[in-house]
Amino acid sequence: MKEIVITQTKNRFNVNFNFLKKDMVFTISLLLAISTSFVNTPKLEYINLEVMVSLFNLMIVIKALEELKVLDKFAIDILNKSSHSRTVSAVLIFLSFVSSMFVTNDVALLTFVPLTLIISKKTSLNMMETVILQTIAANIGSSLTPMGNPQNLFIYSYFELKAMPFFSAILLIAVVGIGMLLFSLKRLPKTELDVDLSAIIIDNRNQALIWGILLIVIIASIFGVINHLFAFFVTLFIITWLNRSLLYRLFSYRLLLS
Repeated sequence: MKEIVITQTKNRFNVNFNFLKKDMVFTISLLLAISTSFVNTPKLEYINLEVMVSLFNLMIVIKALEELKVLDKFAIDILNKSSHSRTVSAVLIFLSFVSSMFVTNDVALLTFVPLTLIISKKTSLNMMETVILQTIAANIGSSLTPMGNPQNLFIYSYFELKAMPFFSAILLIAVVGIGMLLFSLKRLPKTELDVDLSAIIIDNRNQALIWGILLIVIIASIFGVINHLFAFFVTLFIITWLNRSLLYRLFSYRLLLS
């Protein structure tokens, strides 16, 4: 029995140590936070509760939609109607661009880049240029909205910006970025192909609809239409009602701590 306890303790230590090694962003952030606390004493008002709550809400609903494969279904339905490689690339890039405005750039890329690689394998096409343009598109798209990435969300909340000043400040960058994307897309090869990916069936459409409505509520709270605490309590209610296990499987808590 003693040997078993020692082994379990050792394994638990290794997991924690590997976690710090693998998530270097969190580890570096933690070390910097500890070191700077000796220079300037941390204060409670440094924590922006509105940003933390909004990020938490977004992470929950994004994880729920991801597990329901809503984005995957939408993408595959469009791709199955494409007739040549450039159209497929355009769809994948467009989906990365638009989805990143609402579900953050990393989620958009984690959803659509694997799909690009699957298409590349099935069609024997080299789609590395498409992956590169997807990455660029996701970053441009995420810069367009307050909820596109945590940095935007913090800036939008901390400086108490309104929608129109925010969009007007970022508009020129977005227009230039979209123009460069369109120019790059025109240079991609145009090969005839017939994409036939297996259709994805959403098992619980009612849940998908509820999570979709919740995403709209959260976005409204970010723009100040709805109180962010109201959106937080609605999110807690829905996750408790539909899928409370998401609270334990949400790996993005480290982002909140960072």
